[in-house]
Amino acid sequence: MAHGASNPDDSLDSPEESSVTTENQVRSSLSHPPRTLFAEIFVAHDGLILVPTIESVSEVSIRMEEAPSTDISLMFVSVVGNDFRAFEREIEADPTVREATLFSASADQRVYRIRPETSMSPFFRPSRNSVSGRST
Repeated sequence: MAHGASNPDDSLDSPEESSVTTENQVRSSLSHPPRTLFAEIFVAHDGLILVPTIESVSEVSIRMEEAPSTDISLMFVSVVGNDFRAFEREIEADPTVREATLFSASADQRVYRIRPETSMSPFFRPSRNSVSGRST
C-alpha cells in the first residue's frame, strides 16, 4: 500500500506486504497529525452567484465571508480595494443578485450583505471559501 504525500518519511511499502491493516499500523497512523491541503480553484458558470460581477471587476478582491448559519438566502461578501464604484455598478446589474446592501465600510474594505436570486446556485458555501476578481 503506497502512502505517498501522507507518509512523513516518503517511503512506499513493498508489493510483498500484506494489505491487511495491523493494530500497530492503526496506532501509528493515529499518532501522526492530520494534514491539510489548500487549493486555489477557478470556476465560472452563469448559474453561480456573483460570477458576472467577479468577471467584470478586476480592481478589487472579493471574498465570501463565513456565515453563522446554513441559510444561503443571505450571504456576506468582503470587498477589498481602493475604488468600489465599479464593483457597486456591476453588482447592481448582476442578474444573480436580488439585493446588495452595504453592511460596513472602512478605507480599503467594504462588507456587503447579498441576497441572491432564488434560481441561483451558491458559488460555494460561504464559509472557508473565497473568490477573487484577481489573484490574492
